[in-house]
Amino acid sequence: MAAMVNLPPDIDETLLVATLSAVVDHHDMLRSRLLPDDGGLVVGAPGTVDVAGLLRRAEGERESAAELDAAAGRLDPEAGVMAQFVWFAPGAGTAGRLLIVLHHLVADGVSWRVLLPDLAAAWAQVREGRAPVLPPVGTSARRWAHALTAEASTPDRAAELPYWKDVLDGPDPQLGSRRLDPRLDTVATLDSIRVDLPDRAMEALLSMLPAKFRCGAQDGLLAGLALALAQWRRERGVAESSCLIALEGHGREEAVVPGSDLSRTVGWFTSVFPARLDVAGCALDEAFAGGPAAGGALKTVKEQLRSIPDKGLGYGLLRYLNPETGADLGQYSAPQISFNYLGRFSPADMPGTSGDWAGHRSPTRTAWTSPPTPACPRWRRYRSASSSSTARTVRGPKPRSISPRAC
Repeated sequence: MAAMVNLPPDIDETLLVATLSAVVDHHDMLRSRLLPDDGGLVVGAPGTVDVAGLLRRAEGERESAAELDAAAGRLDPEAGVMAQFVWFAPGAGTAGRLLIVLHHLVADGVSWRVLLPDLAAAWAQVREGRAPVLPPVGTSARRWAHALTAEASTPDRAAELPYWKDVLDGPDPQLGSRRLDPRLDTVATLDSIRVDLPDRAMEALLSMLPAKFRCGAQDGLLAGLALALAQWRRERGVAESSCLIALEGHGREEAVVPGSDLSRTVGWFTSVFPARLDVAGCALDEAFAGGPAAGGALKTVKEQLRSIPDKGLGYGLLRYLNPETGADLGQYSAPQISFNYLGRFSPADMPGTSGDWAGHRSPTRTAWTSPPTPACPRWRRYRSASSSSTARTVRGPKPRSISPRAC
């Protein structure tokens, strides 16, 4: 994960390190270290991270993409290096900008809405010579993890097992010429396709559909995906109206743990769960012509998504935190397609930031994301991994879809 932020013109290296240290000391996951044996995380006490050693000065931003890649390469979870900071040299009357690179183990997209305002708040206090005091964190990542582990073994949660088995047990016709091989299908062999939707489609997706069908943009995108897969398969002689999709959610489903508050917790809370979308009975030709069948398919998919318990969080609990149910679910093949709707975002939307400490997208990236290593079999489970987002531009919101595919 990466973001570029403006720096105030009167900041120097000492004050910058003090500001960054205050935020690192406040958020546990930024001080964590990955244990090599069981993959757990151990958190160091505040003050144990040498933030000055994580800061690098760079001249100008012409090499910002190379600096991003180099910073990502310096991350070392097992050594406790979860963050890197690159300070691009200031110009006339400015202090330049700061590239913040975080390992995905310790931050997700929601975390930026906590970190950037906290940086601004810490700087305001450091600037005045005061020790920074930041708003408290509600539920720590540690407490959340322990609560989910306990929840995974409750009778009510275990009762979801038949639902998830039914989702996974249906057909999932092979999309490519072969199943993915983690030895061959790595990040280095991906083909990435980016599609920017035209204004007319954007207006329909973000305004017309939600108003007419009482749905969200994700419902419309997934209905379109389900229809496209059914049509694609029909053209190849495969009669299958349902599709199995791995959906990603933000995972901060506080209702699962009563009393929890993750609004200010930095960490990686993403949930991934299978969903079966079925457009059986839909007249595909009519739907693709924009007829009533398209609306019917959207309503069907919307209701199927609404029926998923707790927005899918229970699947991960039963698959990975409950040994008995995990053995059952582990027998099924993973979906071939992964889908993630990143939502509508703009750096200007970050609460508590404007001007100084305002966030920008990272160099050469369409979202605040740094690349995995080329040999990483990150996508080995999915034939296609599609992420969609809506970025606000000068001309208004522009939906885009980025689909890394196995070559």
